[in-house]
This record gives sequence, C-alpha cells and structure tokens, in this order.
Amino acid sequence: MEYILSPEGEQFKTRFAAIQNMFKNNVDPYSIEQMKSKLTFEGWESIAFLPEGWMFKRIWEGTDTKGRQISNTHYLTREGNVYESAKTAIEFMESASEYTTQDAVNIKEFQNMLCKISTKKRDDWEEDEKTLPSGWKKRVTAKMEYFLRPDGKQFKSRSIALQTMVKDGYDTEDIKEMRSKLCHEGWKSDKMLPKEWLYKKWEGVIKDKLETSYQYLSVEGVVYSSMKTTIKFMHESGLYSEKQIAKCQKFVKKENRSSIGNRFNWSEDNLLPSGWKCRIADGAEGRKYFLTPDGNQFPSLFSAQQFMVKEKYDPKDIDEISKCLKQEGWEYDAYLPSGWQCKTSKWHNLYIGRLGEYFTSAKKAYEYLMVSPDYTMEDAHGLKDKMEQETKSKVPDKYNWKQYENLPKGWKIRKMKNKSQKMVEYFLAPDGKHIRGRNSSMEYMAKNGYLEEDILKIKAFRWWGNSQIKEEIKEEVKVENNLLDDSEDAEIKEENILEDIEEVDNVSMEIKDADNSVDSEASNNESVLEDEMPMVSSTTDDTDHVSTSVDNDVNSEPMEEDEDSSDGDVMAELLEKITSKMSTIENVASNSALMEEIQNTFSKLKNIKSGRKRKSVEPEESDNAKRR
Repeated sequence: MEYILSPEGEQFKTRFAAIQNMFKNNVDPYSIEQMKSKLTFEGWESIAFLPEGWMFKRIWEGTDTKGRQISNTHYLTREGNVYESAKTAIEFMESASEYTTQDAVNIKEFQNMLCKISTKKRDDWEEDEKTLPSGWKKRVTAKMEYFLRPDGKQFKSRSIALQTMVKDGYDTEDIKEMRSKLCHEGWKSDKMLPKEWLYKKWEGVIKDKLETSYQYLSVEGVVYSSMKTTIKFMHESGLYSEKQIAKCQKFVKKENRSSIGNRFNWSEDNLLPSGWKCRIADGAEGRKYFLTPDGNQFPSLFSAQQFMVKEKYDPKDIDEISKCLKQEGWEYDAYLPSGWQCKTSKWHNLYIGRLGEYFTSAKKAYEYLMVSPDYTMEDAHGLKDKMEQETKSKVPDKYNWKQYENLPKGWKIRKMKNKSQKMVEYFLAPDGKHIRGRNSSMEYMAKNGYLEEDILKIKAFRWWGNSQIKEEIKEEVKVENNLLDDSEDAEIKEENILEDIEEVDNVSMEIKDADNSVDSEASNNESVLEDEMPMVSSTTDDTDHVSTSVDNDVNSEPMEEDEDSSDGDVMAELLEKITSKMSTIENVASNSALMEEIQNTFSKLKNIKSGRKRKSVEPEESDNAKRR
C-alpha cells in the first residue's frame, strides 16, 4: 500500500485524495498544479478535447452480460469537481457561465472517441473482403451484424455506414465501393431508377395477407420509405427531369404487377378471356377485381379496356375484352356505329367507340365522328338520331309539362314565377327544345318550317276559356271533395262551384268577343288616320317593337282596371261569389293553390278588359286631331 504525506503532516491513500483536500482548503494554485502533474501516476490524463485544466481517467473497461464492450470514465475539472460520466460533466458546463457550447461539443466528441477505442479493442472483429470494403471489419452476434470502420466507428448496417460516409465527406471511390457491397443486404439497382439509386423490397405476412413495402436509397445517401416521398424530393430538389420522375412511377407499377399475382387469391372465370383472372375483395362492398395475363389489376373491365387502348395492346385482345363489357351494363345499339357500345347511368348515357374511344354524351361522340377520318357520315347520322333521343328524354322529366288540344301537335307548356314574381311561360317543342316565351317559340317555329296555323296557335293560346283546363280544374275540385263526407250538402256545394266556373267561362267568351270588336273598330280608325296624317319615321327599330309587343303579351305588368267598367264589377261580384262559396267547403278552402289561381285569372280578365277600353278612347283622340 502506498500513502502520501503532506507538508502539514496529513496522510492520504492517493494523490487524487490529496488534491481534493487541497481544493477544499484553498491551497495556492501553484501547489495544486504541481500535484495535478503527478496524477498521471494514477492513470489520469489530459487531452485537447477537454477544457483547459481538465483531466480524465478510464476507471473501468470490459464487456457486459450481452457481450457489449463498455467503459466508465471520470472527469476532474479545474475547480476540483469530479464527475463520473460525460453526461454529468456536460450538465455542469451548461450551468456554468465560464464554459462555452463548444466545450460541451468537444467532450461529446471525446466520449465518442473513447467508445471507438473500446470497440477496436474487441477480439471478435474479423475482415471480410467479399462483403466489405478494404480495411473494414465485421462481427456477428446471435441477432445482429455489426460493421467496424477503419477509424473504429461501429455501424449496425452497411446502408447506415454508407449514409455516414456521404455525410462525413468520404472519397467518391470509397463510397462507390461500399455501395457495391449493399447487395448483401438486399439492395438492388434498376434501369428505371436514376443512376446509382438503389431500392430494397420487403415482403411479409400481416393478418394472413402478404404485404410488400419498398425503400429507396438516393445517390445523395438518403433513404426514402416510399415512392411518394421519393418523387416529392425529386420535384423539390430540381436535380431530376420529368422523364426520370415518370420512369420512377413506371417502376412502381411494374413492381406491383410482378407481386400482385401472389398477394391475393385469384381464380379463373369462364366469362373472361383466356388467361384473365378475378377476385372478390374483402369488405362489405365485395368489389370485384380483374387480373390481366401480364399482371395488371383493375377494379372493372371497363378500366382494363381503356388501359389496353391507351397502351396500344393488340386490337384482337381489346376486342375480346370489349365483348365482356356486357357484364357491367354495356350494350350494342342499332343507332350507334358498328362496334360501338353504350351504357345508361343515372344522369347520362356513356359511349365506347370500336377503337376504344370514350364519351360521356351522344353530343360529344357526334362531334368527334364529324371530324374523325375513321368514321363515315352514315355513322354520324345514326349517332345524331341517338343524340336527339337523348335530348328529348332529358328535358320533360325535370318539369311538370302540360299538353293541350289548342296547342300545336306535340307541343307542351308550363309556367312559373321568375325572380321578379312575374309569371313566365315556357314551351317544349316535339324535338326536345326548351324555349322561354311565345315570341321566341314563334321565331323558332318559323325558322324550322312550321305551318302558319301552328304558329298562330302559340300566339292565340289562352289559359282560361279552355275546355281542357276547365276539366282539369273540375278534377282538382273532385279530388278535394273526395276528402269530405259523402253528404248531400257537399254535393250541392260542388255543383254550385262548377256552375260558377261555367259562368266565368261565359264571361270570358263575352270579353273575348268584345275585344275582337274593339280591335276591329280601332283598326278602322287607324286606317283613316293613316290616309289623312303625314308619315312619321320611328326612332325605334321595328323588329324590337314587334318583339317587345309579343313579350308583353306574356310578361308585362297588368294595366290598372277602369273604375267605370261594368264588366269589371260583374267579374268582381263573380269572384266574391265563388270565393265565398269555396271558403265554406272544408278542405277545398285549404287548397290555396286553386284559390290563388282563380283570383289571378279574374285579375287578368279584368285587366284585359280595362286595357281594351283604353284602346277604344284612341279613335276619339284621333278625331280631335283631325278637326284641329
């Protein structure tokens, strides 16, 4: 045993214990530095990685129960503090203002260096020039394989070692040599990936299903866990062309095709061409998938057919799968060109050409045929008929169209309020054309060669005084009365209402006859004025004037009623009479639509009469002008 005696007569077992006592008793710095220099006899060392005045000592070094090489290092600061690990020493530095961030970094680097030294001292490292670059070593445990770089740094895999070499700025040839050894870890190259890129494929069974995943190692030494992140990097870096990115995407598709046949349970189907297979997916929907002979999977036969057309498969193979589209609702149609098929969906019809062309409407298909050199005018005409059928079937279903005897044959009409709360009329032509207003309807008929008498029917159509409309109103009243008890009072009230409606019809006819008489008289007066008064040119275009007059016949605001009109009083009395009677009938009075329709009709009849009376005043004014 060795003992140390101080000048003051104190005895210590070690120099380290003596110097700790010297720090405690604030001995002069010179004496402390002298004792520090003697600590080397007890294993303490100084190194440039540590702050000035610091020392370290490897207290213990060996292997743990798992065979790992470990060591324990103590640190002595210039203040006399002792720390038993690099972690506690760094925490002290961070709390003391006299130490910098670089001091903490240095001690970490020093600790890594000690680990490398300990690692190199292991006796189970062995060289393997076949699987490792020159100077590298490896060791194999029960579960892992480790690799030792010549400078003593240890790695768990060659790929991690390669990434570190790129990061540490190793020579290009050394990196290339390590890259060539990655094949021993399953990394492969492919001509569809960028130069010096590698990929690694993993396959395994998860929940009774074969799963596959891929990793990609770039030339920059970065590993990407999916093609999505790989392509994102390529776009953002700006170092790769669109062509290279497209090839990467094709690589994924190619790999999927090669593995998809083994990932699922495929079965043959007699309804499919030879070599094709299908499967039913798990889940509530039970969707059906199809596998082509070359390994491509599709969620429908239609998508498979479209892919084959795009990729220019053999026309015979395309035609063979096209015949199977009947399973998905596609059918051949006599109206369509030879080889064409159509499918009716909820909203529209879909079309496939004999060359695989796809259209979402007959109109688009027709426009294509008109310019395509692969089809004749006869093909286009057949599709035009289909287009007209399609148009006719669409419009009527959306609205409540009415067809009346006094309209041209095949024509229908409806009316609705616009944003200004004015009632607007719409007409439906036999060819499916949807037209707003009478003027536009008459112009359309004139352009399409309709007879003059049919055009006049549109102009002369009236909602009231129409026997067919009258029958519709009767039916509405009957429907309402069916909800009442079959009492005698209910039958009497119904008969009274129908009698009043007939009375309204009679009044309407009288007003119509009066209108014709007023028009005739006004026409005679106007002819007299034209002979006696000079011609005056209008500043308004004639066509605009005609159009406005026709539109006003339908949409204009009604003129105010003449207060002296006896006919207006009669109609007001009739309206009051009918309204009061209807309001006494249970459930009928609640038919607000019918009540409002009758009231609106009376208002229109009175306005028409009032307007005609104003016209009758014009000849008197003309006579006054003549006398003047």
